[in-house]
Amino acid sequence: MRRIIKYCLFLPVILALSCCQGAFGVDVDAEGPTRFTATIEGGGATKTVLAAPDAIGVRAVLWSAGDKVVVGSAEYTLSDGAGTTSGTLSGSGAVPEGGVYKAYYPVEFWNSGSPELRGTLSFAEHVPDRIAHLPMYAQSVSTSLTFRNLCSVLRIRVTGPCRVTKIIVGSLTAYLSGEVTVSGSDPEWRAAIKPGGANLSNEVCLDYGTGVSIATTTEFFVPLPPGTYGRGDLTIAVWDGGAAPLKVYRNDKAPSSGAVLERSKIYQVPSALELGFEEVAWDGRLSATWQEGVNWQ
Repeated sequence: MRRIIKYCLFLPVILALSCCQGAFGVDVDAEGPTRFTATIEGGGATKTVLAAPDAIGVRAVLWSAGDKVVVGSAEYTLSDGAGTTSGTLSGSGAVPEGGVYKAYYPVEFWNSGSPELRGTLSFAEHVPDRIAHLPMYAQSVSTSLTFRNLCSVLRIRVTGPCRVTKIIVGSLTAYLSGEVTVSGSDPEWRAAIKPGGANLSNEVCLDYGTGVSIATTTEFFVPLPPGTYGRGDLTIAVWDGGAAPLKVYRNDKAPSSGAVLERSKIYQVPSALELGFEEVAWDGRLSATWQEGVNWQ
């Protein structure tokens, strides 16, 4: 069964789920399975490559050539299925943990066994419809893996023409990046910040170096841990290389109970009403650790 979704101006985009499995064969040798079937949750924006919207606005999630996944502690590479939602991962050395295969995408998220949401994502260029380092997780007793999204996503719209050098999302109270645990159960696996974990930060930054020029309205995607964020707690700053941000948004109009970011959903900024973002003047207040003249500006 597959639920499909449409992009809406004022509502979060619900990333549809897919329970379909592939039917690729399995080769097993002394070093463990050499092939895994890998299926991504259905339509939506869950990974680094999105297909163009179809006639009713559905955007398919696609594996891309060269994608790498860690199963157990062994690295597997997509060998078949690029451009589709279901492919084959080839490699060797996967060892089940208690009879269960645990898989992480991308390899950098696995981080040698200490999963981590990176605080800085650096790019030489902006590629439309790309979500960088959006983690997925799969768990199975067989070699058929269905990957689930672990984060929420902010889809930040920037109106051109302009130059973008950095986009930073900051929180006054919550950690947005650093070491996480994979909590919950299938199909609702989610990333949860690990208390006392390594590299914890109140910010996530898309870093475009000297900047990228955009001619028209362009979308930038930022993954965040799912959860409830208080009114006025989240700030988004878009820089063009100047001393002050080009645009600043804060969730000052969120419900008194807070803004809820759900796993596997995309929220458009600033128009997702339930998050309560509005454009505000720059007051130097970005996160709990932000310091003028110390942090990048």
